Amino acid sequence: VDSRHTQGNYTVSWNAPFLSLSGYGSEATSVLRGLVELSLSESHSDHDHRWKIAAGLSHGDSLDYDYFQSLPESTKSIFLDAYATQESITINPQNTVIICHSEPGAWSPEPFYESPHPCPPP
Repeated sequence: VDSRHTQGNYTVSWNAPFLSLSGYGSEATSVLRGLVELSLSESHSDHDHRWKIAAGLSHGDSLDYDYFQSLPESTKSIFLDAYATQESITINPQNTVIICHSEPGAWSPEPFYESPHPCPPP
């Protein structure tokens, strides 16, 4: 996401199995950390005001509590901040980039499985 060439404020809503040991989870974690580091870097400090990072932390897989507890505090903080943003935003198609970082079966789960943040949202 490059907000230098766009107008307005944007939200990246990243939905992935961040808190599992899966390949999707480790990929998404790497990208999420990179986005946060980019938004905090001195050369891109204006991005912090142009786009927010939100995360649905257990989309596509179950949460592994032991894995979460083993993470560095800085990573836990990134996850908790991004999840709080996800809980507080209203999806607006005009300014929200929605990413469903999982296998397609997780996009429309079976009727017995309800997700608080289906991806893509209805």
